[in-house]
Amino acid sequence: AAFPVSLKSYLKFKAQMSSTTPDVALESDDLTAEQSLAWGDAAFVNEQYEEALTNYTAALAVVAEKDVLTRFRVHSHRTAVLYKLARYVEAYQDAVSANGLLQEKAVSGLRPGETEMCLRREGLAAFQLSKFAEALTAFQKAAQLASLNKRSSDYSYSDWTERCEKRLKPSPPPAPAAATKPAPQQPVVPSAP
Repeated sequence: AAFPVSLKSYLKFKAQMSSTTPDVALESDDLTAEQSLAWGDAAFVNEQYEEALTNYTAALAVVAEKDVLTRFRVHSHRTAVLYKLARYVEAYQDAVSANGLLQEKAVSGLRPGETEMCLRREGLAAFQLSKFAEALTAFQKAAQLASLNKRSSDYSYSDWTERCEKRLKPSPPPAPAAATKPAPQQPVVPSAP
């Protein structure tokens, strides 16, 4: 479900309200990481990618260090918006950060498929950056999770792994040019005087 207004509109409305009723004012700093994440998700669904990015970044600024689950989600969701904005380097960095959080600590509360989705995002961003080995690893891990969770995915990991493997195979060296033999020379016969 999308929110009916954007975060900017909401904050503008609250700022206008603060001039008449100061106790109603809400600053963007007052939003929790979860609220900023929700606003970012709403903006993303509405294809307002720049606004989604702003909200995800705001969520990262206020999320508690020990709240690994929320940090994972924010990084993962921000990966998606950065990918949509064709900012592949940052998308890849966020995906690696998100997946790194899961490797550092045991995280409970993950939704089914969340880790798989983040690995897929890492693979897609890595592929765009021509990091085919990293993309292949991410796609293989995502496929393994989908299989372990007995999730039939409409996403074809085998296609992506094949694409990565194809690009990782060294190109065969160019065939040497066929040696051309010079045409046999006719013996020079002296002409008669």
